[in-house]
Amino acid sequence: MAVEKVKKVSLIVPKSESENLLLQLQREGFFQFEEVSFRLEDNEQSKAQALEEAETSLREELSRVHFCLRFLSSFLPARGFIQSFFKPRLQTTRRRIESMEEKKLFYLYEECERLDRRLVEINRRLEEIDHFISLLKPWLSFPLPLSGRVSESVSFFLTTLSRHVYEHLREVLEKEKLAWLELISEKENKTYVAVFFHRELGKKVEKVFSDLELEKVVFDSDLNPSKLSKELLAEKKRLVKEKKKIEKKVQKYLSFLDLLRLMEGYLKARLARVQAQNKLLATERTAFIEGWVREADSKRIAKVLNSSLSAYELVLIDPLPTDNPPVILKNKAFFKPFEILVELYGLPNYWEIDPTPFLAFTFLLFFGMAVGDAGYAILLYISIALLRWWLPFSAKGRQFLKVFTYGTIPSFVVGVLTGSWFGLPTASLPSFLKQMIVLNPLEGSGPVIFLVVTLIIGFLHLISGLLIEAADNFRRGNWQSALLDQVGTIVFLIGAFLYIVIFFQSISGKVPSWSPIAKALLLVGAAVIVLFANRESKSWLGRIGGGLYSLYGMSSYLGDTISYSRLMALGLATVLIGFSFNLMIQPLWGFGWIGAIVALPIFLFLHLANLAINLIGAFVHPLRLHYVELFKQFYEDGGRKFEPLTLESEGVLLKK
Repeated sequence: MAVEKVKKVSLIVPKSESENLLLQLQREGFFQFEEVSFRLEDNEQSKAQALEEAETSLREELSRVHFCLRFLSSFLPARGFIQSFFKPRLQTTRRRIESMEEKKLFYLYEECERLDRRLVEINRRLEEIDHFISLLKPWLSFPLPLSGRVSESVSFFLTTLSRHVYEHLREVLEKEKLAWLELISEKENKTYVAVFFHRELGKKVEKVFSDLELEKVVFDSDLNPSKLSKELLAEKKRLVKEKKKIEKKVQKYLSFLDLLRLMEGYLKARLARVQAQNKLLATERTAFIEGWVREADSKRIAKVLNSSLSAYELVLIDPLPTDNPPVILKNKAFFKPFEILVELYGLPNYWEIDPTPFLAFTFLLFFGMAVGDAGYAILLYISIALLRWWLPFSAKGRQFLKVFTYGTIPSFVVGVLTGSWFGLPTASLPSFLKQMIVLNPLEGSGPVIFLVVTLIIGFLHLISGLLIEAADNFRRGNWQSALLDQVGTIVFLIGAFLYIVIFFQSISGKVPSWSPIAKALLLVGAAVIVLFANRESKSWLGRIGGGLYSLYGMSSYLGDTISYSRLMALGLATVLIGFSFNLMIQPLWGFGWIGAIVALPIFLFLHLANLAINLIGAFVHPLRLHYVELFKQFYEDGGRKFEPLTLESEGVLLKK
């Protein structure tokens, strides 16, 4: 339940054997390379340039593999909506990845690029043809060639205009005796017209067009519309046939997808090795390597070095306070899934405490309160089981689902204790379920009690953050900060909380016997804050002034505590929306077995929708309470993830 300890590695090896060592370390997958912390006068610029060229070459080849993967994958059968969110991951062995070096896929790259170019050309031309045919459709009855010439002396313009403009144009042209009009077709509010004129009158006709702001329809063809349309349709038929032929050919190449994924893994592994090689420092005969390994792998690295090198110098030391070691979270199996939630916020600093175990219990409690329905807990559990059976989740995806699986337990418990089963009225529940109800948040003083419970839980949650910080300070030997900052604040907050309880009890005329204890806690805590919160100040005036300001800042805990009331709001919202859905479909149950057949799927659909919507709030808001309210009490992020050199990549999973 902590950040796993690591060792800093400094290594000197023969330069001639360094590449083989990198390969062995990559195969083992437990060593994280770092830039060597010192520099030599001879920086081997030529070597750096060679590595840069090798990296560029690998990236270019990797981009071609990615192109082929995208191109071929686009011809796979369509995946379902949910399945589309899960990227397939190829399981393979180290031996298969390393054997890819002998497999050249240049022909496949070139073929995919050629086919893709041709498909783009075909699709573009098909769009042009469809567009052109749609333009020709109103003119199909026009018998003359579209060149705009009837004879040596007669020409024509084609135009599209509205009916009233058509009449006006006819009047103008006939009045001036410039041309005559032929109505070709009409569609909706548009009129398609051919304007015939003697060629010497062409400029005058164009002026009329300009004055009326009319545009000529121009087709670049010597065929009439009907023949041109037939030619275009014939061309379209040929292109569609060619497209199908190409698609059929591509189907044969789909068998190369796994090979391409292997090539992707191989190239990524080589690229990672080149980048690691760029981090080491080499002289004419030796190479200097620095990095990190788990403390548990300290003996393992010596074993790899003995099997790979003729000679070496190895130094393993604990991280120094000035170092920024990589972080590996180490938790027991139950807490492992909740590491994802910590990573969403940011890994802890190596020197900090791992908040995963503390987050796990309270997140589950808050999640259960936000869902707050035993029926929904059962529905969620069944849904997760079906998803895991139906979809190929990655290891991280399965861990993430476990968070929700664990969340069904507190959701069920809260639902049972509050009598919430699919938003059904409490009176309609069986007697044995009624007997388990401790608090009904929808009746009498239930909502107020539920609110008070959430506020008390929130207050204790904030106190737990201060206790964790105090324990961490004691661990580091910083007892002064633990006692004067965290313990002093806790004493004051407990005293303030008890005084609030005394205030509400005094309204009813009762003053509890322990009120002097509350007063003492409040005064002692306030004194510690005022006197020691700003103890770094050299003057007593600054010390007291800063302390008073810190005491005023304690009021923020009131707002932080109230923010936990959202748990009650989320829990009640789940129940009330479910109750509303039940009212909507209640009339259907009155139609006997026919009504039940209709009502049951609607019932399940509506409650599944309610569950899905409320799951978002039940996940996000408990996380917010941890990230914003709890973590500021003790947590310092900024850690960087331990990322060893390995053959495994995003798309390739190595079999153990």
